[in-house]
Amino acid sequence: MTEVAVKFFRDPRDGQKALALLEMGGFKDDEIGVLTSGRGKESPEIAGVGPVEASGPVRGALQAGSDPAAVLASLWGISEETARYYLFGASTGSMVISVHADKSRCDQARQIMRSVGSTILTEQCPITVSSPGFVMAERMTSTNSSDSKLSGDFRKY
Repeated sequence: MTEVAVKFFRDPRDGQKALALLEMGGFKDDEIGVLTSGRGKESPEIAGVGPVEASGPVRGALQAGSDPAAVLASLWGISEETARYYLFGASTGSMVISVHADKSRCDQARQIMRSVGSTILTEQCPITVSSPGFVMAERMTSTNSSDSKLSGDFRKY
């Protein structure tokens, strides 16, 4: 049974890296669908989205259907809202890559696509560190007397 792995790449350079890695991983052109901006090229214009360029299974699906978001949602197994977001992103320069293969190959494709463009944090992110303002605060607000003193146990509030 054929499954689909889909990833949205904001930076098309990351999408190009993912494509190269997928091809090195043995994925064929007919298994890889690409949706990207068609600006500057003679690409079909999708109503409400703009020009997009498609290849692989995505191209065939877009040519067959009348509502591109519905067609992509059905093809990729995602919501129409997400498909519209992907279409809009592709029309503005981002890239969407889908791999249509059996389960084990899709799992491999997901791993490859997730490895591209990811930032690995080596230290604790500063946002997760406690803010000094919370340490010094005695109440949630200084003007509301109904606030109880902060104890660190937010289940009480």
